[in-house]
Amino acid sequence: MLADSKREVLSLVHIVLPFAGNEQRVAFYFVNTDVLERATPVALSLLEELASTVVEVGREGKLYKFSVVKSVNNELSGLEFTLP
Repeated sequence: MLADSKREVLSLVHIVLPFAGNEQRVAFYFVNTDVLERATPVALSLLEELASTVVEVGREGKLYKFSVVKSVNNELSGLEFTLP
């Protein structure tokens, strides 16, 4: 199982890498960070480095909290909002 997870992580990086810096491409990748860190700890840092924007999604009671932890657009960095 762990070997498959590592292979899947490397496959994802291989898919994402050619698009780094392409301003015409818009894509969303939802990553279970707990699973990723257990399978390949360094991969999360690599994916965050490749991404132009990183949004962390969490739950607070019945609300979903969205936090922009990284963005090339300085106006978005640090932005937080919640949805029911």
